[in-house]
Amino acid sequence: MTESREPQEPAPPAAEGSCCGVSACCTDAEQAADPDKTVEQAKTDAGCGCLTDEAAQRPGARHPVVVIGAGPVGLAAAAHLAERGLEFLVLEAGATVGAAISEWGHVRLFSPWRYDTDAAARRLLEPAGWTAPPADVLPTGAELVRDYLVPLAETPQLNGRVRTSTRVLAVTRDGVDTTRTIGRDEHPLLVRVREPDGTVADLRARAVIDASGTWGSTNPLGHSGLPAPGEDEAAAHLTGPLPDVLGRDRDRFAGRHALVVGMGHSAANTLLALAELAAEEPGTRITWAVRDASVARLYG
Repeated sequence: MTESREPQEPAPPAAEGSCCGVSACCTDAEQAADPDKTVEQAKTDAGCGCLTDEAAQRPGARHPVVVIGAGPVGLAAAAHLAERGLEFLVLEAGATVGAAISEWGHVRLFSPWRYDTDAAARRLLEPAGWTAPPADVLPTGAELVRDYLVPLAETPQLNGRVRTSTRVLAVTRDGVDTTRTIGRDEHPLLVRVREPDGTVADLRARAVIDASGTWGSTNPLGHSGLPAPGEDEAAAHLTGPLPDVLGRDRDRFAGRHALVVGMGHSAANTLLALAELAAEEPGTRITWAVRDASVARLYG
């Protein structure tokens, strides 16, 4: 994890008669139809967002910003969009927020809580009664999801705008093919998704933020980014990074010979877990394979 960036400079002061520093859009008509509506409710129901007159003429300006991925980066992006009064929608392929992190929830991060939360996210969480975890404690992946991502997704500003079990299949320009360049930026973006029930749907977006990450895209074992000879045939015997050696995957490694390839932090965590398992389970053997002549680079 890396330290989150501080928010950008605040927007200019609101112009008189505007919803958030820009034109009042179509809220007057909405409120006239239902005087009990607040400006924010009218703005949302009208789908117009907070746009300047000039911005409202841009292609796709009335569509939401689509954020792909409901992990720390995706939900932080959503928090910033919420602060700026922009319409947004977060699409998460997993069944819950932070689904990818939950797969390595047994692993402890190497950065403390002070670096694991976003400033805009904290500004949404604190009024909802959230208390920040101790700044110098190293959380596990499971704790990051439980104590930060889940509460953030449940804040009033994000609740209802995060769709889980919704996988993005493609992002393109609406109404133009891949060979057309003239006038391409005059069309909104089109996001094709697979819904939880398996149906395919198209969403329009004014912008797309890809925060899906790389989890699930395992590096091949061979050199130059290519599979090693025989790697495809051995797929049934391979596991991805950060298996839960001491937990759910224990039976797969106990009393067997494991080959760990690589010298990043994922490999180091797995080696430590395997060493602990070997002390408890006779016959557990470990081979560590690296491409470099030395593992010194791992330790800095």
